[in-house]
Amino acid sequence: MDKRSQTNSYIKQIRRGEYSAVESLYRLIGNDLYFRAFHYTKDSSAADDLMQDFWLNIDVYCKKIAVVSHGYAYLMRCFENLCISRLRKVKTERAHLTDLDIEQFESLMATDEELDLRQRLLRHSFRRAEEKMTDLQKKVFVMLKYGYPIRRIAEDVGLSKSSVDRVKKEVFSIVREVLIEDGWDKDDD
Repeated sequence: MDKRSQTNSYIKQIRRGEYSAVESLYRLIGNDLYFRAFHYTKDSSAADDLMQDFWLNIDVYCKKIAVVSHGYAYLMRCFENLCISRLRKVKTERAHLTDLDIEQFESLMATDEELDLRQRLLRHSFRRAEEKMTDLQKKVFVMLKYGYPIRRIAEDVGLSKSSVDRVKKEVFSIVREVLIEDGWDKDDD
């Protein structure tokens, strides 16, 4: 019997109250579900939580299906919906980047002794540029430096994307000005 037919059979058994079929269904489709969970979460413990939540409600899912001829596809879709719902919940609970987070991360970065002369001079120029920036400009600068997209920066600083774009232009202008003052626009051979 193929996976689809077996899944349909187990769903019918679970609907009739034969809960021993849950273990058989788990052995049949458990790996497929776990692969999807890990694909969505990229974290084994979060994937395990999703699996646990799904299997706790397997009887509810089995009772909701109207026609059992496509049980495998139905269960996969139910599980994907659970994954997507969990991701949305996690996304809304995501912590915003704070000034303290930035300071702590910056303190972990390489010390000046670990850098060559050119890198130390460039770091000094960037620090001078930061001194000329407002607090908002500094935060946007650091987030840009670490590859944050404009949308995420806008969420974290509480501005619209167009406002963040404007601040980004101001930041680049300040950095460019300081780099030119420090002679970084000249060719070195």
